[in-house]
Amino acid sequence: HYRTYRSTQLKTFRNVVIYVPPDYDRHPRRKFPVLYLLHGGAESEEGWVRLGRVPAIEENLLARHQAVPMLVVMPNGNVGDSMVTMEGIDAFARELFDDIVPLVEKNYRVEANRENRAIAGWGGGPSFTVGLRNLDKLAWVGEFDGFGVAGWDLEKQVPGFLKDPASVNQKLKLFFLGCGTEDPRYQMHLRLVDVFKRNRIRHEFHESPGDHEWKVFRHLLAEFMPKLFRGSR
Repeated sequence: HYRTYRSTQLKTFRNVVIYVPPDYDRHPRRKFPVLYLLHGGAESEEGWVRLGRVPAIEENLLARHQAVPMLVVMPNGNVGDSMVTMEGIDAFARELFDDIVPLVEKNYRVEANRENRAIAGWGGGPSFTVGLRNLDKLAWVGEFDGFGVAGWDLEKQVPGFLKDPASVNQKLKLFFLGCGTEDPRYQMHLRLVDVFKRNRIRHEFHESPGDHEWKVFRHLLAEFMPKLFRGSR
């Protein structure tokens, strides 16, 4: 589905793409969980449909009974400044929670609680940052090759994240990190994974052959989706 909404940030109309699984029409009384799936800095709300092949990935997983049926909401993450800057990420977070989530929860039969909301994506770390800063609203966080090569700082992105591992582990049902083995960001991921291990932050790290490219993102999404919403409904 292509939906239009008025952005309170930009004071203009913007589009969001929403994938609805076949079970949505087959079971008209059922409510579904939602994955908010973000593109990278050079893409738009159509990237995950055109190049990420979201419908094919989910429907293949559903046919093999390997995933929970879910809506996938694919917004345009470029709100004002670039989504790879902190200013841009903050602006997108406001639009996500002020405009996009309410649109979805008003117009679709979805479970409107944190246990049934996930966020993931690639490029610049917006899914990582928005997800970990809003664990009162989201319980499942994934990132696919999501950190800039230079100048990326965990404390800046998520202040105080390492101070209370027990609280983080209690709130996060899944913390998924992924990267292509040939991506310049790969070594940064290894260093960050070591930080999480030393601080006892529960997480999963997945590798995929390739660079910062769609074949890697598709592969990581196909590994991420079967893990979502298990035991939350």
